[in-house]
Amino acid sequence: MTDGDTITIQKTQVRLYGIDAPELDHPFGQKAKWAMVKLCKGNTIRAEVTEEDDYGRTVAKCFLPDGRDLSAELVKQGLAID
Repeated sequence: MTDGDTITIQKTQVRLYGIDAPELDHPFGQKAKWAMVKLCKGNTIRAEVTEEDDYGRTVAKCFLPDGRDLSAELVKQGLAID
């Protein structure tokens, strides 16, 4: 995990589609990162690439094995905005 809205899948940094989480040095930034770690740890994450952003990052809708959307899970926890 890079931060609360970016994960690494097979050596590619993937920005989660549709949300914005606080940066690591902002309030709740570390909490958002660790929430993402907890959600992803030990799971195979499925990514559906949607685009490349203005900074050249891959943007994708990412899902847990049970079908839950990672972006939606962070928003539900109050750690990212839609």
